[in-house]
Amino acid sequence: MVSVFDFRWALISATVLHFLKRQVSQIVEPIIRPICKNQNDAALLKVRSHKAALQIYKCFYMIATSIWGYLVFKDTEVYPYLLGGTNVSGESYYINSPYNRAVDGALMYAMITYGYHLEELVDLVCFLEPSNDYYEMLLHHLAAVILYLGMVGNNSINAAGMCGWFHGLADIFVYLSRVFSQTEYAKYGYFAFALLIVSWFWTRLVVI
Repeated sequence: MVSVFDFRWALISATVLHFLKRQVSQIVEPIIRPICKNQNDAALLKVRSHKAALQIYKCFYMIATSIWGYLVFKDTEVYPYLLGGTNVSGESYYINSPYNRAVDGALMYAMITYGYHLEELVDLVCFLEPSNDYYEMLLHHLAAVILYLGMVGNNSINAAGMCGWFHGLADIFVYLSRVFSQTEYAKYGYFAFALLIVSWFWTRLVVI
């Protein structure tokens, strides 16, 4: 069973990821700037390079957690049949619920990825300047945080971890396409966007 004390890992994750995001973006921003759009407009160039740096950080985060999630779930009874596992109907998530056993590593995976969404929410509300998609992203982050809290609080650790993993797989291509959109190589973003559509459809509409 999950205890309140387990949520400390989400808070630690959110704190670490907040400072990691700042450090990575500061390092990457001057590196990516020479290939960003609007080279003749210093102010706009700075905005584009900053956005690109943040998307690169998020892309690598999603790659790392997707690999981690695969290693956690791949040989377990909850890994979906449509991805090569044995879980055909989804019932494996809820055997003996609410006292079902979380697979090894699933709780930590859920807490660390929960911390990511928690950090995104706090960063949006407290640190970032409001943009034209502020309320859209606020709704997205609130939904993610509440859903994680509900699943983890209900001891549905396996479902929470797998749901987070499914979303992370497609999000790799979300952030990759956003990186390309800020650079002079925007045409390659169409390829990333195509991969996004395929992975989004398969993981979020078919597998789930």
